[in-house]
Parts: sequence; structure tokens; C-alpha cells
Amino acid sequence: MSASARCLNVRQLPKAGSKPVTMNEPQIQAMLPAIDSEGRELSQFAAQAMQCALAYGLAGILVDFPRMDGVQTLAGETAP
Repeated sequence: MSASARCLNVRQLPKAGSKPVTMNEPQIQAMLPAIDSEGRELSQFAAQAMQCALAYGLAGILVDFPRMDGVQTLAGETAP
């Protein structure tokens, strides 16, 4: 097995205790009409990202989210 095939297989393994995210979940459905908060649908956004990746050989997507005060990671919650 090649290294790239092994990498893809490892990345597809589910995390312990997690369930897969599906497109039918209400939170996902609410984001689909304007996935980038500028009115573009998911398919349009993905197509533009792919076009940039093919044209320039590299593409990045910056994900920004609001700061959430009082939220801890699982490691923070279980630490003594």
C-alpha cells in the first residue's frame, strides 16, 4: 500500500465516540444557502476553491468564528 493510500485510509477512520456529520442535520441545512455569509451556496463556494487550487496549485480557506467565553476543551474538563 502506498503512503498516500494509507494516509487516505487513516483519515477516513471515525473518531472514538463521534458520529458522522450528514447534510440532513438542521445546522448544516441552515448554512447551505449562504455557506460563506456572502450569499454563495456550498457548491459555488467549493467550485471556486477548486478552481483556485487547480489554477495556482494551492488554495486555502480561512475559517473565522466568534469567540466563545466559558467553553472548555475535553482535556480542560477532565484535567485535575
